[in-house]
Amino acid sequence: MTLLAMSLWFSASFVGSLLVEERGLGPGVEGWLAVGVQIGFVAGALILAVSGLADAWPPQRIITVGSALAALSNLALLLAESAVAIVILRLLTGMCLAAVYPMAVKVVAGWFAARRGTALGLIIGALTLGSAMPHLAAGFDVSGWRPTIVVTSILALGAAGLAWRIRSGPHGIPSTRLNMRGAMASQRRPSVILSNLGYIGHMWELYAMWAWIALFLGHDGRLADLVPESPAVQLSAFTVIGIGAVGCYVGGRISDRFGATVAAGIAMLLSGGCAILLALGGSWPVPVVLGICLLWGFWAIADSAQFSALVSRHAPQEYVGAAVSIQLAAGYLVSLVTVWLTPGIADSHGWPAALVVLAAGPAVGVAAMGSLHILTKAKERQTA
Repeated sequence: MTLLAMSLWFSASFVGSLLVEERGLGPGVEGWLAVGVQIGFVAGALILAVSGLADAWPPQRIITVGSALAALSNLALLLAESAVAIVILRLLTGMCLAAVYPMAVKVVAGWFAARRGTALGLIIGALTLGSAMPHLAAGFDVSGWRPTIVVTSILALGAAGLAWRIRSGPHGIPSTRLNMRGAMASQRRPSVILSNLGYIGHMWELYAMWAWIALFLGHDGRLADLVPESPAVQLSAFTVIGIGAVGCYVGGRISDRFGATVAAGIAMLLSGGCAILLALGGSWPVPVVLGICLLWGFWAIADSAQFSALVSRHAPQEYVGAAVSIQLAAGYLVSLVTVWLTPGIADSHGWPAALVVLAAGPAVGVAAMGSLHILTKAKERQTA
């Protein structure tokens, strides 16, 4: 379900240059295709959290409505002619997807008390594959942008149908009355603050890498003089992003064995290290660069589920939906900065500088996870 719905995330940005060229739009529109969904997602997540709707309505119903409306917003791109209409539709798609991802986390948390790290890792793995799907579609179709939009819209409608049939788990949290103060109170605990800071560091890197990995692989003829829109580059980008689904599972297993803070810290240390290696390897052979990119894609998302697991564990249980929504809104808001700035930094200062900037996020995240690990262990000793 998550895999199908989240295929909409990059559906337009991955074929943005083709859409912009056909419509005769300005060059700035392509950047808005990448960040528009994220801006909408932040707005939608905050609305769900602050209003209390995230914990007042059954998550299955929220996912159903969100997936269906997101699919329709994406499909409407086929009819949109102006830059304003296209950007508004991407904003609406993002707002609707905010009803899918955090609510899916809440549903899964209701089914798993033990092994929650692995279970949530599978959810984020599905999100990862869904986000990579447009690269796969574009890799097999070079005749235009419409097939990618149609296919991803159909997938999201399928997600709506699946969500309608989901049942609540034995550990599910009953819906509460609308309570805006209660939703915001979930953010005052130090453990929640540190969890969110780690997620912000993670998101500083992740979506910029996902959004621009094809641009990086296709720059200055890195892949046999092919442009970023070519099938070889698109399929390579799909593989780099898609391998993160396996990383999510591995991260979940590490979490269940050693704890979420340890799993997240290891993943961010390795993903940030890959970014630094790529910054140093401008003249390395293509197979080496691709190998490091695959490791980067593997570890950059491997920790994502653990931040949701930490919040679902440390936040007041009656406000888990709001707490997760606020965390996601903060992370996606920060990711807007790097998604927007990365290509500009690469153009003006080169890709090594852009990669070093991205690596700063995991460095902050590792520090936050170390602090949370110490805090958690101290609390465990006090209660022992």
